[in-house]
Amino acid sequence: MNTFAPPFLAAVSISEWLADPILRIGDADFTVLTVLKIVFWIGAVLVANVLLRRLVVRRVLKRTRFDPGLQFAITKILATCSSCSASMSRSPSMASI
Repeated sequence: MNTFAPPFLAAVSISEWLADPILRIGDADFTVLTVLKIVFWIGAVLVANVLLRRLVVRRVLKRTRFDPGLQFAITKILATCSSCSASMSRSPSMASI
């Protein structure tokens, strides 16, 4: 059976490729998997912020008589607080602060 494998995949398995360091800063190694995790968590936090803002606007602020500008400011502040707390809880270096 003749299967075609590109030359760059022939010698390296996917797990080795994901674990291979692409950047070293001090003692920290950044791999492709690390970059994928960072992108995933940034996307997850952004989606959570959008959902939180929609929830606050539709469920809580719609029942108030606040001006639309004040409602916008409240949702932005809540979204910023939630993204800061989410990013600090995921970062091992920020856990000691």
